[in-house]
Amino acid sequence: MGGFVTVPSGSFQLDATSQVINVTGQPWSYQTTAQPVLKGTDGLAYDAPQSRWAPASPEVFSADGSEYAWTERVATANRLHVTKVSDGSDRSWSVHSAQQGGPIPVPLAITDGSVLLTYGWEGTYGVWRFDLASGSLTRLSTEPAARGYGTGAVWLEPLRGTAPGGAEQSGDTLARLDLSTGMVTDWFHRDATLVRYLGADGDGHPWVLTSMYSSQGFNLGIWRVRGPGQADLTLEGQRIDRIFSDVHGTWFGNESGVYLFAGGHLDRVSAASVGEVIGPCVAQK
Repeated sequence: MGGFVTVPSGSFQLDATSQVINVTGQPWSYQTTAQPVLKGTDGLAYDAPQSRWAPASPEVFSADGSEYAWTERVATANRLHVTKVSDGSDRSWSVHSAQQGGPIPVPLAITDGSVLLTYGWEGTYGVWRFDLASGSLTRLSTEPAARGYGTGAVWLEPLRGTAPGGAEQSGDTLARLDLSTGMVTDWFHRDATLVRYLGADGDGHPWVLTSMYSSQGFNLGIWRVRGPGQADLTLEGQRIDRIFSDVHGTWFGNESGVYLFAGGHLDRVSAASVGEVIGPCVAQK
């Protein structure tokens, strides 16, 4: 469910128009109950330019908010969809390739008239570009574990190191894939630590969540990474799943409240217990 939190110190107010239901006969697909019907398979986001909730993650909307990308969660389909928010009209293409061996395509972003995508939910099959005009699919990189896109780069979690808690393998590194050169550079690393990409802010700086196992449990940290090997610990002892940036700064939330990072400072702007921030700051009606 989605809704709004007024700041400072406002409470969460459910928005009934955020409701989604399962698509008949498609257990992994959802659609809005509000008209026009919008379909998708991953998450929920508020599209401020169109004043609409949509069943998609915030990262896969176009910059102007006019459309979003999603893929059918059926391995035999391998279809990429781009849906227009204003009327729900939908275009779809088969993006199956024998080179990928059949895993589901996963969109990372819409950018420059194309959709960046990876294959497999773990992103183990590289980074690809699908041109929306020509319908061509081009492999940009064989690097695994693509997690998201931000300011001209794809962010990776290379499967390296020993996971905390005894798991055999996990990512202890955040790396940047430069799409213009194909160069991969490590930006953040912690031994024996689980590193998870949360998103990139308006300046292209990635944020990560770290989890390190100790005898007392897992030690959590939220970091803003300014460059290779340059990271600032912003918050300790709490977990978040996503950041969202707009002209005001970087927003995130969890059960302890809603936070805003701006001008090098972090403020808790509301004590409302939320899941995650999935849209920008919008003016009150």
